[in-house]
Amino acid sequence: AEYMAAEVLNRQPPAIRTFLLQTALVERFNPELCQTLTGMANTNELLETLEQRNLFLIPLDQERYWYRYHHLFTDLLRQQIRQLLSKNEIQALYRQAAVWFADHQLLNEAISYALQAEAWEVAAEQIANLRPAGLWQEETAGQVQAWVKQLPDEALMRHPRAAVLAAAAGLVRGEIQFVWHYLDLMAGQPEVNADWHLFQAIVARNGGDLNAAYEHAQTAMEGFQSDSSILHWLGRVQLINIFLESGAFEPAQKEVDALRRGWQKAVGEPESQLIFFYTVRMEAVLYNLAGRFPESEAVLQRALQQVEQLGWQLNPLVGLIYIALARANWAMNRLDRASQYNKIAREWGERSGISDLLVEETFITCDLAAAAGDTAAFEEKFTWLRRFTNHSQLNHLIDLIDAQEAAYRLRLGQVDQALAWAERAGLSAADRPTYNQLFPYQTWCHAQIAAAAAGQQSFDSQILSLLMHMRASAEEADDVYSQVQFNLLYAWALDLNRQPDEALAAVGRAIELAAPGSFARPFVDIGQPILPLLAALLTKSPQKANQKKRELVKALLNELMPQQKQAPSNLLPEPLTERENDVLRCLAAGMSNAEIQESLVISKNTVRTHLKNLYAKLDASSRVRAVQKARDLGLV
Repeated sequence: AEYMAAEVLNRQPPAIRTFLLQTALVERFNPELCQTLTGMANTNELLETLEQRNLFLIPLDQERYWYRYHHLFTDLLRQQIRQLLSKNEIQALYRQAAVWFADHQLLNEAISYALQAEAWEVAAEQIANLRPAGLWQEETAGQVQAWVKQLPDEALMRHPRAAVLAAAAGLVRGEIQFVWHYLDLMAGQPEVNADWHLFQAIVARNGGDLNAAYEHAQTAMEGFQSDSSILHWLGRVQLINIFLESGAFEPAQKEVDALRRGWQKAVGEPESQLIFFYTVRMEAVLYNLAGRFPESEAVLQRALQQVEQLGWQLNPLVGLIYIALARANWAMNRLDRASQYNKIAREWGERSGISDLLVEETFITCDLAAAAGDTAAFEEKFTWLRRFTNHSQLNHLIDLIDAQEAAYRLRLGQVDQALAWAERAGLSAADRPTYNQLFPYQTWCHAQIAAAAAGQQSFDSQILSLLMHMRASAEEADDVYSQVQFNLLYAWALDLNRQPDEALAAVGRAIELAAPGSFARPFVDIGQPILPLLAALLTKSPQKANQKKRELVKALLNELMPQQKQAPSNLLPEPLTERENDVLRCLAAGMSNAEIQESLVISKNTVRTHLKNLYAKLDASSRVRAVQKARDLGLV
């Protein structure tokens, strides 16, 4: 094929050969671009002639306006060009192409040809003209990074808006380590002062310095002259994150409301999609922190309907909605649904490279792996997460990931590894952490309590004071999500400290907070240690108690009760039936006859029949004796 192409080229008149060579450097061309590259006036006729002679010319549209050459013919022509023209002559052609594409607002091609021409000023100027909102489209941020890495710093300093795009691309991809360099290039340049403060706010927040982050974010917002800038709205997103991490939910809600008004105002503009998706994400976060997971799911489902109505289904940021749906369903212990939504989010993350999707998807995958006891799946995903975080070079993030790993180890039953982290962490029961420091201390307390429960160390009662302090911090912020978790740890610790009444009250408070939003997962994650407390809670709560609370307790007991084992045939005169096993589980949970009837959806007489059979098979004369005998036999 190459030989045939060479033969065809050699048979062409000099004018056509020149035309072919001078237009082969670009991936596509039209008559106007050909005129710019060749200086010939009759490019329309020449293209028609080439097509009539079947000179490997391929039209790219029905109007026959854009063309390209067959790739083998292109390779041959470019080989000839390198032999016939000097480097300067080739770069001159590339520069002409870059200027033409820039004049026609075809910026990606303009940048690509400017870089090949080593026309750094042209390339930097066109990168600066890109719309930041486009960075969240598939692989765009990665493309911008690749372009900017080819530019000398001097060109970026003369066009600081290009450095802004480079820094933003690094943040979209979660590559904070590359942002520092571009911040240095932007520093002190009035044109991008507001942008510089915004990026400093993001870096400071990720570094754990919320005061500095707030100061930078406020300065950035004051510096953005118009709310039409996408960076203005990203500034609002950062303020929301800062408020949430500080436990200031009311101002966070006000900023979310401003975001919602912003995307409604910007509908039709490219920025509107980005504002919409981050508005929905932040709304879901606020619902989750309030423990209102069914409402969060409803908001997210409505958002998906809006996405379809607006035709935004192909925007990678739709993955943010699926991430939020996965998180809400995980919290409600609907693990199959959570897994399905997370898979969709993962696909969008992998296609786009957007770090918000990749990181959140990884966390949920680790949550699901820990719930399934799948250590191998957890190890694989968390290794990626650790590597990703280590690249940030931010000690605060690295410390948080260490604490997160310990939390997962506890869920997987690996108390020794979690305790080893706790010993390295340098935390103490005498500390009084601020709101944004609560998570590492929560994990530290969990490790200490789990180790004491396992008999690996004695219980330190000072942990009770620390947990009370953290619970109070969560209450002050109205953070229901954290309150549930702190109450559960507090109940477990009180139980270890032989304070059963106080432990039962703490579990009752956790149920009270969790029931309206079906927040089941923290109970399941702690598991067996709180099972007796839940059973006692159900037994002592009146029949007319809040139905949602009773339903949650029953669901948790069903989830946490160990599956019944088949008793050896020589230990029972007759094996228990499946339904008798169900009734036995309810007995062990302390349920009354009426509660067993309600839980198993059977009649009062059927309950009595099963109990009669159980007493006979277990040779027991009472409920207490039946449960004790069943435990002795390993049935419960």
